[in-house]
Amino acid sequence: MDERLCCNLIRRYPKALVHIRSQYGRRRFGLVLGSGVSRDFQIPDWRGLLDRIATHDDVQGLELLNRERESPITLADLLRRHFDARMEPVLRERGLDDRAVRSELTGRWLRIIRDLLYKDAPPDSDLEANHPYIGQFLEIILKCGITVNYNFDSCVEMMLSNRQRRLGIPIRQFEVAYDDFLATGVQAALVYHPNGYLPKNVLEGCSSDIVLSEREFNEQMADTFTVRNGFLGQHFAEKTCLFLGLSIQDDLLRAVLRRTARANAGQFHYCVEWIGPEGISDGLRDAIFRSRFDNYNLITLFLTSVQIAVFGYLIQLDQIGRAHV
Repeated sequence: MDERLCCNLIRRYPKALVHIRSQYGRRRFGLVLGSGVSRDFQIPDWRGLLDRIATHDDVQGLELLNRERESPITLADLLRRHFDARMEPVLRERGLDDRAVRSELTGRWLRIIRDLLYKDAPPDSDLEANHPYIGQFLEIILKCGITVNYNFDSCVEMMLSNRQRRLGIPIRQFEVAYDDFLATGVQAALVYHPNGYLPKNVLEGCSSDIVLSEREFNEQMADTFTVRNGFLGQHFAEKTCLFLGLSIQDDLLRAVLRRTARANAGQFHYCVEWIGPEGISDGLRDAIFRSRFDNYNLITLFLTSVQIAVFGYLIQLDQIGRAHV
């Protein structure tokens, strides 16, 4: 790892690094991953996925896509209902009963999403080489107990499996959790997908719902104070988390963070704001920092992709060279 980049980050964020390293060593640290992480795997974001769904031959929803006034969750719901309306008569002609029709429609819908989700993703073996920083966090994922992943895809899990095979480790080092997950006390690391899980490998289990449409979103909102988000609230209250690839625009996440911040005023987390080649103005930087801290107890770190990789490296580094700090 570039020593100059390491020293620069230590000087910029000394308190954050000391705190995160301390919590990581005490096993009181966790990662929270968002769409910005999967974007580097060429996985589309929510809007990009909806664009692909609308143009699929079995959906043909371009007219709905052009309704720009619709929110993404409403558009997703309209596309699903449009798909059902087109496919249901075909299935009825085959003599299927109501239950079989619903099951077939759900299965076809999930297959469409899976195919479009991974359409441009690199081969499984090349995932780490095609991502600028997540490889530096694989060991952290395995050691921090629970990683919350708001993405549907299984790219992180495939990278963990590739790492395990490369190191010749025979026993699976992690588990995947989704739907109404309850902590079981198992010792393996957990990657938890609160919005649903749709792995690339069709032989793997997937969640019963993908939070893509208005129906699933409303069900999640109704669930805010019960099992699923109750677990997230407890997790955020007990662990210091680093949020990667998240813009904090998810209403469900904001609700949980706000409630946790009010109930645990002294607990705060860290959120990486990705900085691209165009940079960011001081005014916008200050506004983002103040808004997230005041509303959600989030301390924002402004980092490029290379700096995110260095940050992951420094979290795990046994000793930081004192002579260069």
